[in-house]
Amino acid sequence: MKKPTIKHYHVRVSNLINATAFFRERLNLPVKLKSLRHFEGAIVFYSPTIQIFISERIYPKQTTEIHLDTEDCLEHYYRFKANNVVFKNEPHYLPHGLSVEFTDVDGNNYYLLESRSY
Repeated sequence: MKKPTIKHYHVRVSNLINATAFFRERLNLPVKLKSLRHFEGAIVFYSPTIQIFISERIYPKQTTEIHLDTEDCLEHYYRFKANNVVFKNEPHYLPHGLSVEFTDVDGNNYYLLESRSY
C-alpha cells in the first residue's frame, strides 16, 4: 500500500501568537508549536495530507498562496465566515470544482477547492 504524500506549505507570518489564534479559533484547526534545528514556529494540521508551517522567520520556499482540498466547500465557507474569516470572493465554479478564497491575518491567500467532475 502506497503511503499518502504529505504536502507542506511554508508561510511567513508577522506574529506567531496572532497567526496561531487565527488557525485555532477561526478555522478550528489543531496547531502545534515546534522548535527544531531547522524550523522555529508552528505546524497547522489541515488534513492528514496537508500541513502548514507558519513562522515569523524567513525560510526558503515560503509562499503566500496555499491550496486546500475540501470535500464540502460550502460547509467550510459558512463555518469560517461565521468565525469572521475574511473572504475575497463568494464560492464559485471553476472547470475543476467549487472554489473560494480567503486570507489570514497577514494577507496570505488560501484557496479552498472541492474537486468535481462535470
